[in-house]
Amino acid sequence: MPARAWPIAREGFPFIVSGAAVAGFGWAVAAAPLAVVGSAWAVACAFFFRNPSRAVPAIIGG
Repeated sequence: MPARAWPIAREGFPFIVSGAAVAGFGWAVAAAPLAVVGSAWAVACAFFFRNPSRAVPAIIGG
């Protein structure tokens, strides 16, 4: 099995980046609620699209 470069699924990057962009814009214009919502969105999407290593269980007696 090849080593993975990222612990997050590739499909989640557009969602994470959009949340980070909203957060960055919020911080740039001093709109704290917008920055907090964008940060929360980015973190939630990163958690949702995580791609941890998984081991296939051995089948006993099969």
